[in-house]
Amino acid sequence: MILFDRCRAALFTAEGRPHHDGETFSLGPLRFACDGRAGSVTFAGPAIVVNDGGAYLSVEHALAGGALDPAMRLRAALAFEEDAGTPDLVAPPPRFGRLQGAIEIAGRRLNLDAVARVGVSVTGLGAGRFEIRRTIWARFASGSRIAALEVCETAERNQSIHRDARILTENGWRTAEVGAIELTTREPAAPPDRIAASIIAPRGAEAELNGAVRSFMSLSRPGADGVRIHTTLGFAEFSLGGERGAGMFEYSRVVGRPDAAMDEIR
Repeated sequence: MILFDRCRAALFTAEGRPHHDGETFSLGPLRFACDGRAGSVTFAGPAIVVNDGGAYLSVEHALAGGALDPAMRLRAALAFEEDAGTPDLVAPPPRFGRLQGAIEIAGRRLNLDAVARVGVSVTGLGAGRFEIRRTIWARFASGSRIAALEVCETAERNQSIHRDARILTENGWRTAEVGAIELTTREPAAPPDRIAASIIAPRGAEAELNGAVRSFMSLSRPGADGVRIHTTLGFAEFSLGGERGAGMFEYSRVVGRPDAAMDEIR
């Protein structure tokens, strides 16, 4: 999936199992190679281009308004940055780097020079037994006091709220505290009006995280126990204590259950 021009989306899907050969994974025309120090992402094949990022709340609506690009191409090189220190975390931390190359899409060629993140997905639903979930990851400029962060707020069905955060400093990944995350949308097909959170580092230093949406799309996905989940996700520019960076956001919420009418939760 490629998000571009703020609210346009290009989507390729393929059936079958990915092929694994050493340090390379491939599925149809999509190929990802990575050896822990560097890698590459390449693609050459068809994709559906949809001009409205909110259209995928209904797949039928999105496909009806989409156009086929029979020869979308992506070729980019991935170079990892060295992340110092040993994490105090159970879950494996991500790796960050730069992704540089070019995309040919919808008759245009776009140069790519972006922050890259490789790790456990922050947008996957997993068990999906929540009412609302908000997640953010961001990478900041080299030399920043906080080089990267990941935050998550989950409102469970029993009304309890859990917040988790981890930050990357010169000493490696560490857990941190996070205040309430501000990440909501006016309507399911709209981008967030505001992205913000307060981050409290282990020694008590506090910084305010703010984000500005650069691209987004909205999805309707099946969750556990037959529920329907609306997700708004995308990429944003972030600032934290005067430092600037880039990353991703996700806002998911249960909007309907098999035994109830649609009752969107905000």
